[in-house]
Amino acid sequence: MAKAGALKEKIDRTRKKLAEGKGKLDPARVRDLKKRLRRTQRRRRSLLRAEARAKAKTAPKSAEEKKPEGAPVSG
Repeated sequence: MAKAGALKEKIDRTRKKLAEGKGKLDPARVRDLKKRLRRTQRRRRSLLRAEARAKAKTAPKSAEEKKPEGAPVSG
């Protein structure tokens, strides 16, 4: 699986290509680059959400493990 940072670099490169070659590029190529940009952005956002969910799942477990043995149980 790709990392969010790598996808961000890919997004930046694609944006740069679009900005530099807007007038020179073939319209079909521009459409292709825009489509690739949208797909990569969507993939990155999905990956960030998945990472946040995974982090949220592990956070409560680690908080429980940090409690000392003699601590009273709240409830």
